[in-house]
Amino acid sequence: MPPIELAPATAKAPEPMPRPASEPQRTNTITASGWVVPKTDPYQKPDGTTCRDVTQSVSKHGQTQSQDVTICRTQVAQADGSNWVIPQ
Repeated sequence: MPPIELAPATAKAPEPMPRPASEPQRTNTITASGWVVPKTDPYQKPDGTTCRDVTQSVSKHGQTQSQDVTICRTQVAQADGSNWVIPQ
């Protein structure tokens, strides 16, 4: 008996299922939250700059990291309207 020839198989990729209207649109947004707690009252450095020691914390992906920093008041507001910066 001669072999049977088969036509080449073609497969169509399945169509993605439409998302229900009640399901929120997924995005690649990463959300983080944070807070600052003062450690000292504001104080003046010898050059007259007003500073304060704080602990800053940030939480992202269920992990929290904290660090102690000194922030100092500037004469000119930053782009976000704040007058406090971490000195370089």
